[in-house]
Amino acid sequence: IRLTYVTDALGHETRHYYDSLGYTYRICHADGRSEWFFRDAAKNITRHVHTDGSTDQYRYDKLSNLTEHTRADHSVMNYAYDDKSHLIKISDGEGGLWKRDYDLRGNLIEAIDPLENVTEYAYNSFGLPTAIKDANGNTKALAYNDAGQLVKYTDCSGKVSAWEYDERGQMVRFTDPAGHSTTYEYKAGQLVLIKHPDKTEERFSRDAEGRLLAHSDGLERCTTWRYTAAGFIAERVDAAEQTLRYRWDKLGRLVVLENENERRAHFHYDPVGRLLEERGFDERSTRYQYDPETGRLAETINGQRSIALTFDPMGRLTQRRATLGEKSQSETFAYDGNGHLVMATNAVSKLQWFHDPAGNLLREHQHYTSLIEPLVAVWQHEYDVLNNRVATIRPDGHRVSWLTYGSGHLLG
Repeated sequence: IRLTYVTDALGHETRHYYDSLGYTYRICHADGRSEWFFRDAAKNITRHVHTDGSTDQYRYDKLSNLTEHTRADHSVMNYAYDDKSHLIKISDGEGGLWKRDYDLRGNLIEAIDPLENVTEYAYNSFGLPTAIKDANGNTKALAYNDAGQLVKYTDCSGKVSAWEYDERGQMVRFTDPAGHSTTYEYKAGQLVLIKHPDKTEERFSRDAEGRLLAHSDGLERCTTWRYTAAGFIAERVDAAEQTLRYRWDKLGRLVVLENENERRAHFHYDPVGRLLEERGFDERSTRYQYDPETGRLAETINGQRSIALTFDPMGRLTQRRATLGEKSQSETFAYDGNGHLVMATNAVSKLQWFHDPAGNLLREHQHYTSLIEPLVAVWQHEYDVLNNRVATIRPDGHRVSWLTYGSGHLLG
């Protein structure tokens, strides 16, 4: 058993425990919480116990490829590989199947989503993608220079975007599909000027280490920055001469902000870097309290107002309770196996969201339970094979349609 101590600049100690081969099996953090790692004979992590007590479990094939991941919320991800260890199948937390295929060089040539929509890829001899054929059968084309930099992109509508570079490989011009060009100029390898299609210019000034000292926008409004010896921002002054001065602790955490009126905001942290209190320019304080068992944020307190928070093992918010004096309001949230929000409730309403296997939002149900006659409003959404939303049907039956370019950008 090996043990390494790491003591930070403020004297907080973290302990790392290793086995005889040098693999970590325990980390004891500065707040006393520990995380554990359990391994198989090949030293793959089979179980990870987090500081909040939640657990991730893993299984592998004989080549140490991950085949199963049971997450902290008990949802399961499964993975399958070909004989060259290329990932060919993913079964997500809701059972949706994502499939992939590769060429002999290991390049991805086909991807199939859970709705069986197929995207195909073609490559040049250097392994760079040159064509992408979408599920509609339309193709995007890409071209490169000898250095492998993208110089031309043709979308499914035939519209072309182009890039130009200097001898150092820095982009000097971008031309969009409408023919509008943006140019870039450099000095000592640093960007100093951008000329936009509308003839406005942005200017940048940097120090010898490349840190931004000044920026002037298209309206010649200038913002300047100064830095500490350690490279942290010390001062920022905008075009209206509004000033912010920054003070940092030995661990690089912001502890004081000072404005142009010499008003100060203060920030305080615990040994593992969690924010405990922030006191604003107006001297109002917000305090943060954490669950002693899990270490997750449990409550924020601002004067007489407090907000209590509860999270699931995946770190997703499941309940929020706001209290002011003797009055309180509560909201709850639920998620599916892929982490999509599927339900939110409070005292007067309930919202539900329904997704297809590819993760597209299909329906929204809005339940208004506080009315004399409870009402349910239903929104429905439709998608094309590229998973772009093409229509929404509102609760009153009206249909709103979207039209997109071949590039996928919204047209109207």
